[in-house]
Amino acid sequence: MARENSAALGMDKPVQFECSGLEELSPESVSGYRRDNVHCRGVLMHIPEWREALRNVCRLAHPGGYIVVFENNSRSLETQLVRLSRRVLKTRSQMVATDGGLEFRSESDGRKFVFRMASLAAIEAVMRDENVTPMFRRAIYFLDINRFPAGLRPLIIGLNRLWFRGNLPLASGVLVAGRKG
Repeated sequence: MARENSAALGMDKPVQFECSGLEELSPESVSGYRRDNVHCRGVLMHIPEWREALRNVCRLAHPGGYIVVFENNSRSLETQLVRLSRRVLKTRSQMVATDGGLEFRSESDGRKFVFRMASLAAIEAVMRDENVTPMFRRAIYFLDINRFPAGLRPLIIGLNRLWFRGNLPLASGVLVAGRKG
């Protein structure tokens, strides 16, 4: 669908789409897909082997190329609200604090599911290990609008705009940008 949409917009030449399990790529296969810029949005949070996946994302970039990773922030105010609400509400998922962030694990129909609010410091450490220098972090949103009823979403969107414009602390959605050495 992405290929069709980019072709319809006349963008099919400068953009290439790949679909694969990031944690399953071998270093040899990654070298055949080197790119100037690599964008990874909301993917690592669902991969149990996120470190290997991020290593492969970093290996995808040419030297001098840029890597942008969008993830949820384990140190955000929203994460603290989620932790508090889980004490009050009954939930089926298991909450586990790891060095990679706060993980919520569950299983449905025999399939394991993970959602992680990431440690941005852990993401940056893996980037550095792969010769990627983290350049900056940028607040994308303060609160996830999908957690709120439709009537409250305009208010949440306004808060998110404020956080984005001011790059304020405690944001839930954060991007980490780095440059490959």
